[in-house]
Amino acid sequence: MESILLKTIKGEKTSRPPVWFMRQAGRILPNYMKLKESFSFHELMNDKELASKVTLLPISDLSVDAAILFSDILVIPHALGLEVEFKKTGPIFNNPLNIGSKASDLIFDSKKLDYIYNNIKQINLDKNEQTPLIGFCGGPLTVFLLCLNMRVLKIT
Repeated sequence: MESILLKTIKGEKTSRPPVWFMRQAGRILPNYMKLKESFSFHELMNDKELASKVTLLPISDLSVDAAILFSDILVIPHALGLEVEFKKTGPIFNNPLNIGSKASDLIFDSKKLDYIYNNIKQINLDKNEQTPLIGFCGGPLTVFLLCLNMRVLKIT
């Protein structure tokens, strides 16, 4: 049986709209909060079993229709050689871009994304075959400003 999300994407009539929990891993979920007591965000993201567990928490806890990959919008800048640390105030680059930086100065290392591929493989092993897995990326301006160590203003 095809998922309600995929049916909706195809334009097929469904009994209700699909539901997924966009806030990564449900940071409001008690099971996620318990994991955060023992593991940092970086540890959760870089261990395939933990990343799979966190990705699938909203499925088991809330019965949503799709899983959102537990990751971060800064994995690509990291693969381009920018070293990021996750602080309580947000991500900080140890070697941020400068306004005059050239794209040609960045060197892409695909091996720095191996953990993402491993996480996806593990999630696909752990999840129900019918549950879609959704990936995401950051908007170009948001990621660029973060790479400059500039704070992105939140409009309320």
